[in-house]
Amino acid sequence: MWQLSIGDQPDGPKPPSFAERYGRTEDFGERNDREEGCGRMTKLIAILNVVAWLCFWTFGYLAISGDISQPKQMTTAALVAALGGMIGTWTLFQLVRHAEATGYAKRRNRADRSHLEMEYNEESS
Repeated sequence: MWQLSIGDQPDGPKPPSFAERYGRTEDFGERNDREEGCGRMTKLIAILNVVAWLCFWTFGYLAISGDISQPKQMTTAALVAALGGMIGTWTLFQLVRHAEATGYAKRRNRADRSHLEMEYNEESS
């Protein structure tokens, strides 16, 4: 049998939501995490992101602090660090794209560029 402690109020008011608490009024859209395979691929990309940045920082340190008399070892460490940085950046962008697509993060602001096309057409004629 479960017992309530002194501070619990089962019939009291509900705590405020995140939007009410922090004054966030933007509409983040409906989250769509229930797509087939969506969660697994995101977890795989997130794990790849962590491993890539780990390689970047580890091998970058080894390349910087390596012995000057061993240039082959320093070059190999620098190449692995660069590869880790590129993969880490790519996976970060993929995670951001997924977060925007599912409604977890607010979409980026996009400027309406239609006025530029009209100005260009007026100057050309």
